[in-house]
Amino acid sequence: MRTLVPLLAGALLAVAPPASTPPAAPGAAPDLPPGIIEVRLFDPYRLLSDEVEAAIREEAAWAFAETGVPLRFVGAAGGDVIPATVYPEIPDHWTPDAEAIGVAIGTPGRPRSVFLSVGAAERALGIRGPRRGPGFRDSAPAMGGRRFGVALGRVLAHELTHVIAPSCPHTASGLMAPRFSRHDLTAPQFGFDDLAARYLREAAAVGASG
Repeated sequence: MRTLVPLLAGALLAVAPPASTPPAAPGAAPDLPPGIIEVRLFDPYRLLSDEVEAAIREEAAWAFAETGVPLRFVGAAGGDVIPATVYPEIPDHWTPDAEAIGVAIGTPGRPRSVFLSVGAAERALGIRGPRRGPGFRDSAPAMGGRRFGVALGRVLAHELTHVIAPSCPHTASGLMAPRFSRHDLTAPQFGFDDLAARYLREAAAVGASG
C-alpha cells in the first residue's frame, strides 16, 4: 500500500497514513549512536539559486542536529540515501492537491522519496512567482532568497521525518505539527519538539544497528 503524506499550503495540514491504533511512544533509546541520515537533493528543473539551495540544506541539517541526529547531503544516489526532488509543481499522480508543498511517498520496507513544490511554497509565502507546471522544463528560478530556502528546508525536514520515523505522530508544536503558519515557515529557530526528537533518535539508532 502506497504511503502518501502531503504537507499542504494554506492550512499547511500534513495528513498521516491511517493507523488502526495510535503509535506508541518510543521506549528507551538503544545504546547505539544514531546513524547519519543521507539525503540527495535533486533540482532537475534548475529552480534553485545557490542561495536558496544552501538555505534548504542548512535549515534541514540544523533541525536534525538539534535532535542529536546528523543529516548530511550527498552528491550520489544509492544505498540508504533518501532522494528529495524539487519540482515546479508536484505531479498530480503524487498528490491531487495543487497546494501541497511537500510529499513523502513510498512503500513500507522499500526506498522512499520526498518531493518538494516550488510553486506551492511561493504561494504559501505570498510570493508572486511565474506560472509553473510539472512539465515546464524552462520554469523560472524560485524567488524569495534565503527566506524561501528556510521554508523549503523546514518542509523537507518534516517530510524526511515521515520517511525515517514513519510511526512518529504529528505533534502539538514544532516541525512535526500538523499545521504551519507563514510565520512558522520563516521564523528563527523553528525545530522539532521533544517527542518528535525522541522518535527520530530511536529510528536513527535502529537504522544504524541494521
